Amino acid sequence: MKRTGVLVWALTIAFPSYGATVWHSIWKASVAAVVAGNAGDAASSWGKGETNPALRTGTPGIFSARSIAIKGGITAAVLMPQLILKHRHAEKAMAIVNFTAAGVCAAAVAHNLTIRGQP
Repeated sequence: MKRTGVLVWALTIAFPSYGATVWHSIWKASVAAVVAGNAGDAASSWGKGETNPALRTGTPGIFSARSIAIKGGITAAVLMPQLILKHRHAEKAMAIVNFTAAGVCAAAVAHNLTIRGQP
């Protein structure tokens, strides 16, 4: 996860948004962190029992392709309003929320890696 953060930071520095504020660039990096965190959570959950009832699929309640679609939809639903609100100069607050969410996803990944998958 540390490498992902370094990569996001490097990409933000390498491809700055000309004419944008510093917080706008940080917000873009936070969006990338949320997407990467959710992708890591999905990858580490694949084929394992799911405790979130919204993401359980099938009889054994495992994380599957349908779960990934639901998780992706939820992530998109959270990030879409940010595209609208970024014009109201709320990038700082949104970046803080996004980095917090990415941290929660990182904790979920760490937890998922300690769980054995389905036989």
